[in-house]
Amino acid sequence: KVKPLLDKLDEFLYIADGDFHPTAFLKYDKKITVINFQTGKKRVFGKEDLDQFKKQKKGKLLKFLHANKIGIIVSTKHGQYNLQDALRIKDAFPSKQSYLFFSDTLNTQGLEDFTGLDIFVNTACPRIQDKKIINHADIPKYLWEQKST
Repeated sequence: KVKPLLDKLDEFLYIADGDFHPTAFLKYDKKITVINFQTGKKRVFGKEDLDQFKKQKKGKLLKFLHANKIGIIVSTKHGQYNLQDALRIKDAFPSKQSYLFFSDTLNTQGLEDFTGLDIFVNTACPRIQDKKIINHADIPKYLWEQKST
C-alpha cells in the first residue's frame, strides 16, 4: 500500500514505543524518523543504516544458498501462519536438510539450541531479525516458487 506513494515521499515519520515495527520501512530506501511517544526520544535511520541493512540481507541470502541444513519457522499466530510457503521452500531445495519449526511466539534466543542448522528461514513476521534468520521474502521467489510446483 506504500509503494504507489514512494516517489512522493522523502522520508517516513513513525511514532511508536520502539524500533521493531519501523524497521519494516528500511526496504523502501528512505530515511526513517522514529519518535518514541513514551520517552520522547527521537531516532533516525539514515543512509548508513540502510546500507548496513542491505549488506546483512545479502549476507543472509548467501548463507542460505550455501546452507546444507535449514530450519523453517512457521508461526501459528493468526495472520502469520504461512505453512504453504514453508513447504514450497522445503520442496524447492531438496538438497538441503529442512526442518519445520512451529511456534506461536518466537524466541530467537531459543534457536541457539539448534547448533547443527546453518540458517533459519522465517515465514512469520517479516520484522523478526537475527544474524541467523533470513525472511522468506528475502529469498528471490524465482528460486523457490516455480521449483516447488
